[in-house]
Amino acid sequence: MIKGAIFDVDGTLLDSMEIWESAASLYLRKLGICPEAELGRILYTMSMEEGAKYLLQTYHLPYDETTIIDGIYQIIDDFYRYEVRTKKGVKEFLFSLSSKQIPMVIATSGSRELVEVALKRLEIRSYFQEIFTCSDLQTTKAEPTIYTKAAAFLSLNPKETMVFEDALFALETAYLSGFPTTRVYDKFSIGKTYAPIEIEDFTDFFTYWKKVQILFP
Repeated sequence: MIKGAIFDVDGTLLDSMEIWESAASLYLRKLGICPEAELGRILYTMSMEEGAKYLLQTYHLPYDETTIIDGIYQIIDDFYRYEVRTKKGVKEFLFSLSSKQIPMVIATSGSRELVEVALKRLEIRSYFQEIFTCSDLQTTKAEPTIYTKAAAFLSLNPKETMVFEDALFALETAYLSGFPTTRVYDKFSIGKTYAPIEIEDFTDFFTYWKKVQILFP
């Protein structure tokens, strides 16, 4: 039986993955520079430091790497503060879970500050008892630490705690650690993964909850 829920943020609750793909291109355009078409794909596997070095060397920017990183972060910061939206049906879905007395927490690899700002602006922060971040726990979602800490906070076992994620590797981590998982579709996370339940969006809580009751009685 499902007694609690852990939600990822980027690509799951928020339609935010595109900013991470496009931030460097937006930064270059602000400088009057036309970015290469595949820049987002090129930078995808790089750290911020590696990405800044690539931009510096490729586009011969008149800044150091720290200034470039700060400029890109400012674009991302503004997006979370003023622009990002929830995935379709999120607020109603959270209300429905709450009405069934299901406690909820956040588990994110993103910035605590930006998550707090975005969730409050979108009026869904109050649904979550706590926010757990990979940074605070000094871990990644390739390890189960953030999920086990979140479940322990709820005083629940993994098997009682549904994990909502879009990232394939994160779903695998949670599933192999004993958590039931729900995959939330996002165009930036394509492929097969470990998830007994998959949803396109959050608009059909009734059908979703019926599946939960059948699979996890």
